[in-house]
Amino acid sequence: VIGPGSLYSSINSQLGIPGLPEALQARDDLRRLMLFNHTNTEETSNYSLSTYIEALEEVTGLSLDELVTDVLLNQTPAKEIDDYIRQNRLEEYGYNPEASRQIELTIDRDQAPQFFDTWEGGIYEAVIDEGTHYVKQHEVEVQNKLFESYPVLLPELVDGRGEHRLPTEEDVEEVEIRPGVCAYPSRFIYVNRYIRFLLDNPDFAKVKLGIDFDNLSSEDRRVLWLLSWAEHDKRLYHKRSEAGKWERLVYATDTEYLDLKRKGFNPDNIHIVPVVGVARKNLKAEVGKAAIETLGGIDALRVKDYLVEKGLLRGAEDMDSSDDTDTARPIPGRAMPSQQEVNTSVERVGWLNAEEIREDSLEVTLAAEYLRSQGEEEMAQYLEY
Repeated sequence: VIGPGSLYSSINSQLGIPGLPEALQARDDLRRLMLFNHTNTEETSNYSLSTYIEALEEVTGLSLDELVTDVLLNQTPAKEIDDYIRQNRLEEYGYNPEASRQIELTIDRDQAPQFFDTWEGGIYEAVIDEGTHYVKQHEVEVQNKLFESYPVLLPELVDGRGEHRLPTEEDVEEVEIRPGVCAYPSRFIYVNRYIRFLLDNPDFAKVKLGIDFDNLSSEDRRVLWLLSWAEHDKRLYHKRSEAGKWERLVYATDTEYLDLKRKGFNPDNIHIVPVVGVARKNLKAEVGKAAIETLGGIDALRVKDYLVEKGLLRGAEDMDSSDDTDTARPIPGRAMPSQQEVNTSVERVGWLNAEEIREDSLEVTLAAEYLRSQGEEEMAQYLEY
């Protein structure tokens, strides 16, 4: 599996190693899959799928079908919206015959970013910091000693201006994205051109996407929340966030799908499936504080499940193993701890602070040497184990 990742600083910087593309091409005993990014950032501003492929082929010197056997792209309702915009030449929603894919970003820099309340309806305007010119953010303690920042909003536009509305923990939903790890999407979603189009065209939303604004289901809200991450105003950026950096979605237009087939890809090797979901990022910029960002990103578990289902990856139950027994063992001289005892021990350090240390690391080597100097051979072996 190649990708996802920054096209130039991650993927092409590795595929550009002399001999590596040819070595991949020679592995005809393996399925080789390219997992494309679902969105663009500054590094690939305004790129389409075709532009990605051109950049890959220029660096590797190979046609994409020579480099990989399969391609995987995110399936998104944004394509249906863009198709309608193109077909009807709706300039107010980004149609431009001269732009890539005939669609351009439509962000009004003279107006503050707006947010839609997916729980109760209504449009709110974000507060702009006069010093930084970015959207003001307010921290919410979403979990014990775990913080996330959300935009400060003005009262509903139809009611005029008033006191700032600070986000609270009651405004977010707790979503478990993997066992024991949660993300916290807000009820207020950024109104990009996709959300604006659906709000202005509720019949399209209902008929084409099954979204009823008069009675939004939890699934409807999730679809809208993910779409709100499709294209962002740069003023949403804060403290090394992904918010404010994402520019345009990457998907296969009908023409680009046909181009993949012309390159030699069998339809069974072109995988267009929903692989984006609620995700979470740990923010490194916070000093002395555990801070996260909830975002719409590629769901690694969803990708893995799909690849296993299609036979491109082996599932755990298919892996050969000569020993299916549990290899865990207790500290010498102590009983095996329960799961709760293990959790309590880790929580004293903090789940976000815990790190895995390799057995050949300096810390382990020095600790094992000290234990042996004290006659604690069994403990030293346990540490290295």
